[in-house]
Amino acid sequence: MCNPARRWRPRGPEHRTGPVCGYELDGKRCRKRGTHYCEPRADRFVNFCSEILRHTAGPFARRRFDLVDWQEMEIARPLFGEVEWSHEWGRYVRRYRVAYIVMARKNGKSALAAAIVLFLLVGDQEESAEVYGAAKNTRQAGKVYQPTKRMVELSPLLSKRLEENKAARRLYDAKSASFYEVIPADALAELGHNPHGFVLDEVLSQPNGDLWNALRTADGTRVQALFLAITTETNIPESFGAQLIDEAERISEDPSRAPHIFAWVRKTPKELADADPFDEAIWHLANPALGQFKSLNAMRKLAAEAVDDPVKLEAFKQLQLNVRRSPVTRWMAAGIWAASAGPTFAEKDLYGRSCFGGLDLASTTDLAAWVLRFPAEGDLPPAVLWRFWTPEKQLRILDRHTGNAATRWVAGGHLVATEGDWIDYEGDPEGLGWSGTGLAIHPQIAADARKFRILGLGYDPYQATATAQYAQRIGLDIKNVRQGYGLSEALTEIYRMVKHDRDAIAKGEPILLGHGNHPVARYCAESAEVRRDDAERIMLVKPSDRTKAAARVDGMAALATALKVEFEYSNVSPPAPATAAADVDEDGNDPFRPTERLNL
Repeated sequence: MCNPARRWRPRGPEHRTGPVCGYELDGKRCRKRGTHYCEPRADRFVNFCSEILRHTAGPFARRRFDLVDWQEMEIARPLFGEVEWSHEWGRYVRRYRVAYIVMARKNGKSALAAAIVLFLLVGDQEESAEVYGAAKNTRQAGKVYQPTKRMVELSPLLSKRLEENKAARRLYDAKSASFYEVIPADALAELGHNPHGFVLDEVLSQPNGDLWNALRTADGTRVQALFLAITTETNIPESFGAQLIDEAERISEDPSRAPHIFAWVRKTPKELADADPFDEAIWHLANPALGQFKSLNAMRKLAAEAVDDPVKLEAFKQLQLNVRRSPVTRWMAAGIWAASAGPTFAEKDLYGRSCFGGLDLASTTDLAAWVLRFPAEGDLPPAVLWRFWTPEKQLRILDRHTGNAATRWVAGGHLVATEGDWIDYEGDPEGLGWSGTGLAIHPQIAADARKFRILGLGYDPYQATATAQYAQRIGLDIKNVRQGYGLSEALTEIYRMVKHDRDAIAKGEPILLGHGNHPVARYCAESAEVRRDDAERIMLVKPSDRTKAAARVDGMAALATALKVEFEYSNVSPPAPATAAADVDEDGNDPFRPTERLNL
């Protein structure tokens, strides 16, 4: 454990000047001078946490907010105990005006941020303090504000002292005329503030550095303002979050680079970034709370879920091991799609059944897909019916990427090759198709509408408006489905179904998807790549140059669109949040009484 008194600090002549510190708390008086570690000042923050605040969630909810060893010795004490003499203000002030804290998820970042916010608000002896939190947008502001608000509600002293303006998401302290407020990035133009504190929790949620820079450049009139950024690793190398994390690492390695910035970084070292992510020996490097208030068993379960899921594996590396990964990764683990096919079926076996349709017509010069998803009905298993089209002149390109399989797909009736350079939507006037190989897109939709009970048809308004209008004219209920990250929930559900069906088939249990292992769909599933953002949403990556890229996602986009329509039709909603615990400990007693020693 690092001794805060032995941390690096500047030693130049200007840092050895100044009178005896003299700060006193609980009979302990600091007799050091110049730039130094003032133990009583550090004690003030530590005591504030344990005597005034309570944990808000998890197994320690409603108990004293006692900092664990690494929080106290490696973060809190250096951050609030390191001081330097200010000739400008004629007093000792905190040495660090900026702090970067980087560690993996669920290591108590938000709770620590809330504690720092409240200390700056009522415990720092600053009159008319303005303390701000940051949110990506107005909607997210409530989520950022909630942990601090909850900590106030659970504190006997603060719940009486602070007033809340719910509409403004503001906590106000009448005693010192100070307030805490969350500012969304979309309200940037309204800024004109004088911050004593600014806490940016989860830097990776910010679209850019505008909000941080706007508040940071407002510094100047406060004696010891503190600007704190706390985050997990990002997977977007060019982002503001990545730049800040990189700077934090450089300062952590060489504190003399920026003596006024506190940098505390816990990541899987670069030399171990490609090590076995399931080796528990490296987990503690990025997770200082593992085995304390971060559950080892919970992390083991997350690791187990990531074993054969490329997307979850990348998320595990980034969020649990704090390793920066590429935002683009393969979607399906090798072999899992084929192993989850389900029973074979004939199209006529589906006649009359209810289904949901999804269109993906993004590339009229390459591959188009129309997919019907049939949920299970009574004893009838679920099924997916696939339709694919491509222009004849594109077969050569598809053959090159598929080992000449595309020509075989056409011959086998799995892929319709339309005449010319573009996919023909209308077909011939008789609707008979080309040499018996299949119908054009519009005639096929019409034929399917006669065979099946299509409850809804999803389409991308940017690519399939004309076809959607045609479907509406023939009596189908069309749904505008946003693409990109809008399909994240459906894509996640598809993969969950695929994994379930793989295991269910081996056990002889009922399946959820029943995709039938259609060869073109299999190609789409096994070659598809997805991009994952820092909110853990995924989107299919459509190749910008299809003549060079082997991956195709059209079938999966159409299936996800159909599933999204099914979600809306079924009115699926997330589970209700768990209720809060009682405001007592396990014995039914108030666990502590805050003292008045801190002169709050």
